[in-house]
Amino acid sequence: SEVCCISGTGLAVATSGVLGTFTVTARDAFGNRVLSNDGELNSTVALNGTEASMDVSVVAGGADGVYALQYTVTRSGVYLLVVTGFGGELPGSPFAVSVMPSIVDAVASVASGSGLSVSTAGSQGRISVSARDRYGNPKSLGGGVFNVSGEHVGGGSIGWVGVMEDDGDGEYSAVY
Repeated sequence: SEVCCISGTGLAVATSGVLGTFTVTARDAFGNRVLSNDGELNSTVALNGTEASMDVSVVAGGADGVYALQYTVTRSGVYLLVVTGFGGELPGSPFAVSVMPSIVDAVASVASGSGLSVSTAGSQGRISVSARDRYGNPKSLGGGVFNVSGEHVGGGSIGWVGVMEDDGDGEYSAVY
């Protein structure tokens, strides 16, 4: 009967759209590495969760008993990573994996507020931005930079430029 050791950061945390990686080391009943493909890892790796888009592949492995696996998830959230092979579920499986949003993407972020379309002279206009990564995952931390500018549609010299205030939670706001 074979036993395995599973290790790697991809068993606990990943970033949306970025490869999550981990390794499986095949060992015999005495803990010795299995150095051939006789006990090949016919692994099923599944992330249980809503809207998980995942590609899994064994990128290297077998000859030295070590299998490198990788996966990609595009939706942030917490998932259960189930790893099976060698006739059953591997020790420690399932693993709780936190998939974090990727870097802020301006195109996927969402702007809102009355100041986007109408502003009355002498009154403040308000604009908000909800930061999202390229997969539409909302950011829960600040740190991004959004610039804002405006100009008079009819032409002339009226205009303004500013930086939106970071609310620290993935939301940004500007008042003009």
